[in-house]
Amino acid sequence: MSSALASFQETARLLYAEASPLVRFMQRGRPYICPMDLLVRQVPAGAQIFDIGCGSGLLSLHLVRTNHIRGSMGVDTSSDAIESARRAAANLSDQLRGRTQFEVVNGTDDWPDSQFDAVMMIDMMHHVPVSIRRTLFLEAAQRVKRGGRLIYKDMRSQPVWRASMNRLHDLVMARQWITYCPSETVREWAGEAGLKLSLHQTYDALWYAHELMSFDR
Repeated sequence: MSSALASFQETARLLYAEASPLVRFMQRGRPYICPMDLLVRQVPAGAQIFDIGCGSGLLSLHLVRTNHIRGSMGVDTSSDAIESARRAAANLSDQLRGRTQFEVVNGTDDWPDSQFDAVMMIDMMHHVPVSIRRTLFLEAAQRVKRGGRLIYKDMRSQPVWRASMNRLHDLVMARQWITYCPSETVREWAGEAGLKLSLHQTYDALWYAHELMSFDR
């Protein structure tokens, strides 16, 4: 087991011990599926981050627990996921607990107006209706301060067999038939928002195919 994987496993074990069996299983298994260590490398040290579609908060909480960032604001449309994130955050040390915030949102109108050192959109765009994806991305880009970074990761549509396995995953876990957002489209939106591509990387884990892009302002 790599040191990065072991570190995430420790975060999952320590913070989600009181979660439901399903949430515990998902948080402990996520580092095997998602290249979390690559994401951590893209987050500037000492950053204040905005985690859009944060789910149960594992990445944000790990960044806080390991003192990689100054603080985090996580939002998600799922009240169950946010409740899981808040319960996990309660298991942080007294010193760190106040550096996290998790809120349920219904749309971008509920997002904070402030800007952040880093904005994260991790594995969420394929769940977003096609009709609002551009608006959501541009709203996210507006939250990136000058000198800041937008970190975007989603599942790849190729090869087809890996994309099909991820579709099956989301059909079972989220009860949703997902659609992929082409990376060329995301890059166009980023250019429209005044962001410059600084990293474009693909990664395979188990039967999942990932695509990571970082954009700087």
